[in-house]
Amino acid sequence: MNKMKPLFLALIMLTASLAGCLGGETEILDDDGDGIADNLDLCPGTSVVEEPTEDMLIDSDGCNAYQFDDDGDDANNVADLCPMTPAGESVDKYGCSQSQIDDDEDGVMNDAELCPNTPAGETV
Repeated sequence: MNKMKPLFLALIMLTASLAGCLGGETEILDDDGDGIADNLDLCPGTSVVEEPTEDMLIDSDGCNAYQFDDDGDDANNVADLCPMTPAGESVDKYGCSQSQIDDDEDGVMNDAELCPNTPAGETV
């Protein structure tokens, strides 16, 4: 029976510690207040507004449309006027690279332009 005492004591201590873990309330951390727990939040720091527009709505990952950049040009989708920027090209404040712009406004984008200085109003 003396050999069983330490085992019995260890079993009681294990049971008591497990009971303490299972018993109380657990606090779920959500530092940015977006309703997504910090450990599941893919976009920590998301701003939550009282009356959000559709692109401000927070998805199940804790993100909104302002935080996505599908073409990887550092211009978020919501503000990106050129959503299919080729990889590696620099963009302006509108998310457009030089190849996606029509500098002489003749209807031909710079990347396909053979006559880059077509006068305004000329047929191409």
